Amino acid sequence: ITKKDQKTKEEIKIKKGKVDFKKDSLDEEETKKLLLDKFYELISKQLEKYLNTEKRELIKIFENLWDKYTVSMESLNKQRDEEVEKLDEFLKGLRYYE
Repeated sequence: ITKKDQKTKEEIKIKKGKVDFKKDSLDEEETKKLLLDKFYELISKQLEKYLNTEKRELIKIFENLWDKYTVSMESLNKQRDEEVEKLDEFLKGLRYYE
């Protein structure tokens, strides 16, 4: 809790809160560990965010490929056989073979 000094207009702490007590009780190693944990958490979240963005991009690429090449081999073979039959009929009509 703070209070403004009338003369200097500065804030002065009157009562220590829980954070102040905890802050005063931390030694240098605990402070380093807390800071490193906080940085790790922050970096981890950012990395996860970027990785998810990259995953979405990869998924889009594969979905586009799927849409582009969705025709099955069976369908392609069927179309080929139909075209071969048409060509055979045409060649028979020209009497290239019987």
